[in-house]
Amino acid sequence: MEEEKQFRRYPWKGRPEFILENCSGVQVTAQDTGQKMETVQIRSASEAVCRMTRELFPRYKLSPVYLGGESRFPVGWFRMEMPEIETEHIKALSMAKEHMILLTFTYPDRESVKWRSIIRESFRTLKESGDKADGTN
Repeated sequence: MEEEKQFRRYPWKGRPEFILENCSGVQVTAQDTGQKMETVQIRSASEAVCRMTRELFPRYKLSPVYLGGESRFPVGWFRMEMPEIETEHIKALSMAKEHMILLTFTYPDRESVKWRSIIRESFRTLKESGDKADGTN
């Protein structure tokens, strides 16, 4: 996403470090929260984010929190339905290098079956690369 569009869409300090958007408006973001985490904390952290999201956006319908990912790293996630803007949004928590990572996926609700499947399948493929500085990536 162009920097100007990032400033318009995410005007606050601490916007996601990684923002991708395709021509259909599907958007993926990722950011390191800076919080240390162990894999056993994924579910409780995901439930806390879901509760906070429910409090901030009471008009939206939220799914339960699911724990997924058959990869080395579990993923806790939930879906938010935003019918007035014809959009669905998935928030997911996982980890990298012992830090909690927040991932978001936003897509048109008319394509929800396709995107839900793609996103859930992507959770199975998460892996952590080595540090580029040490040549193990």
